[in-house]
Amino acid sequence: MKQSKLLGLALVIYAVTMWGLVPVGMRSLLLEVSPQTALLLRIFPAGLFAAILLPFLPMRKLTGGHWLRLIAAALIGNMGYQALAAIGIQLIPASWTGMLFGLEPVFIALGASLFASEKLTAWFLVGLLVALGGTAVLVLGSATGQVRDVSVLGVLLVTASTMGWAIYTILIRPVSQANGAFATACLALSISAMPTVALVSPKAVAEILTLTIAQWGIVAFLSIFATVLATGAWNVALGHMESSRAGMFLYVQPLVAAAGGILLLREELTGWLAAGGALIFLGVALSQIRGKRDNQHNNVTDETAEAY
Repeated sequence: MKQSKLLGLALVIYAVTMWGLVPVGMRSLLLEVSPQTALLLRIFPAGLFAAILLPFLPMRKLTGGHWLRLIAAALIGNMGYQALAAIGIQLIPASWTGMLFGLEPVFIALGASLFASEKLTAWFLVGLLVALGGTAVLVLGSATGQVRDVSVLGVLLVTASTMGWAIYTILIRPVSQANGAFATACLALSISAMPTVALVSPKAVAEILTLTIAQWGIVAFLSIFATVLATGAWNVALGHMESSRAGMFLYVQPLVAAAGGILLLREELTGWLAAGGALIFLGVALSQIRGKRDNQHNNVTDETAEAY
């Protein structure tokens, strides 16, 4: 039993660390290639690898309604999230992106209340206002011109991308519950990869041919280790520990992104980032108070972590 819990803990730490470093990897890649090429390099290999895994994963036959949900989640939610994030990450530091990604649980809960008839609590509304206040601080900080490499448009695009992830989560949740989370995530990744073929262009090919070995390592990290394998590790971990306990580690992701941006990319830790990030972190924590009490948030937590 102790070994099982230790395994679950190790897998969860691996998953949240990989997801926390995604903004760092994407930012590093986007300093050299266009957002379109970065999107192609991240999604297509991940979708191809996920498609290879699919025949080996147990999965029930999907109903027509589940297929519609899955396709909409992959093409509207996931690709919308990935496209907006790719453009936004080019315009703001990875540390700022990581803090904004911390908004995802709040927008998922808000979407669930609007479209899945889940009730809002007073704590959630307070948390939403506090988290949005943190976003406003980051927008204000980018507008002052006092912070290097930060634009208002980038902050807004990354914030909008978290809403796309909320759409993905709400749409795919019933499919995952009926057919298995990891297999469903792999199928969604495979579908998401299909439209990226349209991103192939002479410019993209030229940029890909100029990639160094280190940059190819970043591509492998983003597509395989931080997407497919991290999702698998998360789902295996849930078989060894409670969802609520695993879900608490999701709060580590923004901190990992901030630390990675500052230490690996030499980004600046500013007062705007510290204040905005603290408010977002506090707001998300407040919004989850009821969920921790009655465990109603566990399903949302599980789905938040699928296929970063």
